[in-house]
Amino acid sequence: MKLFNYDISITKIKPKTAIHPDYKTLIEFAFELDGKKYYEFRNISDMPKDRFIRANEFLINCEWSLTTDDLKEFIQLMDKSLEKGNITEIARVNNALSYSVDLFMDTDIYLRLFSCVFFTVDEDLTDYDFDIGAEKIKAFKKYGIPDFFLNQPIKKYLPQIDISKQHIEIFSKLTTVKKDYLHTVKSKVIGNLS
Repeated sequence: MKLFNYDISITKIKPKTAIHPDYKTLIEFAFELDGKKYYEFRNISDMPKDRFIRANEFLINCEWSLTTDDLKEFIQLMDKSLEKGNITEIARVNNALSYSVDLFMDTDIYLRLFSCVFFTVDEDLTDYDFDIGAEKIKAFKKYGIPDFFLNQPIKKYLPQIDISKQHIEIFSKLTTVKKDYLHTVKSKVIGNLS
């Protein structure tokens, strides 16, 4: 490109992948799925800052069985209910939050964590890419949630190491029920506040 009679070439910054010298010695092979090799950092604190922050957010989401977006939506619904003085809707939102937090394990939220913690050799490790994460989650689900969850090194991230296949199947079904319930509550509260 010419700019003021000077040739300027803009080069694309190369992503810092698993083979980048900054990371190469910090990662290790984790597992292979459908011919694709996945890696992880030997120590989670060795992740680049932005990716570590996202992984930490996902860990908190796992603990609460609630995504950050769901929590923000429920806070907004609670605020709108308070503005209108609608105690019934405040109670409905509170019950939905309590139900979610009481759920031992939301398998979809754990899959999101795994899509951040485990990566392919060509993935940019400096941050978490939601589109790439969604593709990895599809691949993980294709393998079968109980079977995928019970493989090492996945299992070490679960809330309890001796969890069984039957437990994971139950939690997977409960995750679907919870999603439907939260969607229904959100719709009902929005409809009642309109």
